[in-house]
Amino acid sequence: MERNQNVLKSEEYKRNFFKKEVLRTLIMEGMTIDYAGDGVSELSLKITDKMLNTYSKVHGGILFTLSDYAAGSCAYEMGKAVVTLNANINFIKAVNTQEIIAKG
Repeated sequence: MERNQNVLKSEEYKRNFFKKEVLRTLIMEGMTIDYAGDGVSELSLKITDKMLNTYSKVHGGILFTLSDYAAGSCAYEMGKAVVTLNANINFIKAVNTQEIIAKG
């Protein structure tokens, strides 16, 4: 994915986008907006021990949250104010990795 410097967001963008979010601590834990533009986004998150469930797999809530942020950042990048009213996710396999990437 080509990175458009006019659209790729800065630290200021992240602060503005996440400033009212309850889960903004994910930023401090290593979540980054790698790309946001043209109605798409790509976020990544480095996994820490705090994000694992009792089976040492990435907690489903972390996966769901990153997915929700990816979708929201697409809308935000396009100048839309949105909230998630309803969402559903089906987990197919446990995740055991050092980093996850969500594309919206």
